[in-house]
Amino acid sequence: MPQDRYERWADERREGARVTHQALLVELARLYEEGEDFVPAIEALRSEFAHWIAQQAALQAVPVAYLRVAPLQAVPTAVTEGRTSSKRG
Repeated sequence: MPQDRYERWADERREGARVTHQALLVELARLYEEGEDFVPAIEALRSEFAHWIAQQAALQAVPVAYLRVAPLQAVPTAVTEGRTSSKRG
């Protein structure tokens, strides 16, 4: 049912399917490489890593977004000067 799309059981099944899909793509790439058919191997891996690359880009964008919202002036001076509270004097 469409309204069940966001239920916990659907999330768990969706994540399981995603993990299985990733594993199958990696295995498919390995089989292509074994047969020295490298272009399809690269394509299989590219489709697998496209999701990972997008996640990494998003993770890198988060601190940048925070800095735009709360510029360094809001950060304690000790942090911006490279000191931490554990270093005294």
